[in-house]
Amino acid sequence: MNQIFLLALLLFSQLTHASIDRADYLKLTRALETTYADQVRSLGGKLKFTLKETTGSPNAFAAKRTDGTWEVTVMESLLTMEEQTKSSLGIILCHEIGHFLGGEPYVVGIQLTPAVRSRAPKKMSCEGQADYFATSECIKTLNRKLPDLFADNKGLLNPMMAGECNQNYENKEDINLCLETLVASYQTVLVYQKMLQQMNVPQSFFGKIDNDPTDRVLNSVGEYPSLDCRYETFLNGTMCSELSGNECHDRKWSRPACWFL
Repeated sequence: MNQIFLLALLLFSQLTHASIDRADYLKLTRALETTYADQVRSLGGKLKFTLKETTGSPNAFAAKRTDGTWEVTVMESLLTMEEQTKSSLGIILCHEIGHFLGGEPYVVGIQLTPAVRSRAPKKMSCEGQADYFATSECIKTLNRKLPDLFADNKGLLNPMMAGECNQNYENKEDINLCLETLVASYQTVLVYQKMLQQMNVPQSFFGKIDNDPTDRVLNSVGEYPSLDCRYETFLNGTMCSELSGNECHDRKWSRPACWFL
């Protein structure tokens, strides 16, 4: 397992608990709309965020509708989770946009269980690639739009995490953004963990790690990386200082080995 992941478990075991309101949600979604609406439009879609009032399990999902709308639906209960912060919700929303704009590998239509549909949505990035897009590109762009994005996590930065950030970024602003994104990424994993618990997903799903690489990525319909694999993916995206398409110029920070079975 990545040493930075192990260190994060030690450093972030006492994260601030919070929740966000509808005003913060609207700031995030408006910033994302102004950032990506033109790109989505150039690909033949229209970006839309929908907030649904519900007392059910917190969740968010992306779908391409038959009328050309590329919709991100957010359950309002996702905002009020005590683990949620502006930056963790930002990463979650970036992940959903990543299904539209993250690029390959796309979801393929393999039937995993009777409950999972056999046809994959066309050109929707798989879960791992959506995670990678979230921190390698989207959250960095969102931070430029919203300077207070990481305000909820102030005081959680730790110089012990600065080694890799210092190696991958040159100026202080980028180094701080790297550190802040690492904190927000782990906070996001805590949110996903609580979401899975509320949906009664078996605990064995949470911690599959150290898979041996082969030639198949985690890209089947309904197939998700484990929580620690998701954090590794967020971490690699954070550490990637330059993208070429959807690939990192530094192969060290490309997709992690845990993507492979």
